[in-house]
Amino acid sequence: MVKNEVAAISFFVAELKTAEGKDQAITLGWFVDNWNRMNPKHKISDAGGKRIIRHIRDNGLVKRLMADQYGYFVAENKKAYDKYLNMLYRRMKKLQTTYTAMKRQYA
Repeated sequence: MVKNEVAAISFFVAELKTAEGKDQAITLGWFVDNWNRMNPKHKISDAGGKRIIRHIRDNGLVKRLMADQYGYFVAENKKAYDKYLNMLYRRMKKLQTTYTAMKRQYA
């Protein structure tokens, strides 16, 4: 992550902690636009915003952080979070299958 992205982590974390449930979801565009408006000399890109979200998830800075087509939000309950983890696992397995098949094609 670059310096501007590191600076934006606390902003993302503070906002995400207020977004409990799908109805409070915050889009990546909202994060990037608001950060850039407040910090014109330290702008981030959408790709930078995604790196920040990955960093937050990978380091557990916001517990139970989920995402869907409406944006990022904190799971309201364990059942919703478990369902989300199951979906991520299935997606990961499909990617693994595709990776393995593609790797064999050039071997």
